[in-house]
Amino acid sequence: YNIVDDTIKLIADRGRQRGQIDSIMNAVMSAYVIGKIAINPLITLKQWTSMFVYANDIGYRNWIKYGTISIPKLRQTMKEMRENSVYVKDRTKESFFKVIDAHATKDNDVIKDMFPPAYLEGLNTVTRLAMSNSRFGDITAILVGGTPNYLYYKDEALRQGKTEEEATKIAIKKFEQDTKRAQQSSDIQDKDYFQNL
Repeated sequence: YNIVDDTIKLIADRGRQRGQIDSIMNAVMSAYVIGKIAINPLITLKQWTSMFVYANDIGYRNWIKYGTISIPKLRQTMKEMRENSVYVKDRTKESFFKVIDAHATKDNDVIKDMFPPAYLEGLNTVTRLAMSNSRFGDITAILVGGTPNYLYYKDEALRQGKTEEEATKIAIKKFEQDTKRAQQSSDIQDKDYFQNL
């Protein structure tokens, strides 16, 4: 019962711990994470390697086939995926900082008390800019790696007699499931009890 109760409270609090010691630890961790990830091109390259994980879901032959088919219409397909996938919208609309949300100064009471608001806003802007490399690697791996899966699922649904709209919905749902397996998810519901502590 306590685990369920704690998890519900954690989701209600958007995954944040609010004590003063937690805020100080978040500030220290923030500096460390940003220092290790920001402006590091290796992080982007490592994120790109995750795009090949999508092949596990449809098979390497199909992934290569649909990846090749997607090249001439890649931009159009990615746009379709962004418009129809809530998961992709969240990953592109919200800052990559959501992944390390606990490190954001905007929700850190100790940091808010130490610095003026203009300084904090500037710090958040600089942080978002510094993290843009990682954000680019993240969304590129999702869209480029997931496009063959999306096209495969859509083609499969169309062959079953579904309409274009139905096929798109089916393909998006399956693509999002593949993405949750292939990519690190920052969603609270995708983490276990101990990851949320």
